[in-house]
Amino acid sequence: MYICVICGSQKAFKTRSALLQAGNSLYRAQRQAATRKLRQLGIIHLDLRPDQLAGALVSQYRKLKATGMF
Repeated sequence: MYICVICGSQKAFKTRSALLQAGNSLYRAQRQAATRKLRQLGIIHLDLRPDQLAGALVSQYRKLKATGMF
């Protein structure tokens, strides 16, 4: 049995599965930290899947235009 050092889960993992889960958890934590930092700096950041991007870009553009920032 392995215990995930990131989330503390005590599920029984094979070594490969444990490494993949730990890597995924670390990646998500780093991505969230980067997003927080960008927002603190006032940078507009859209963290989306490619299929969501077009609509989100249009919405963000309209918000910026309505506020007079663009």
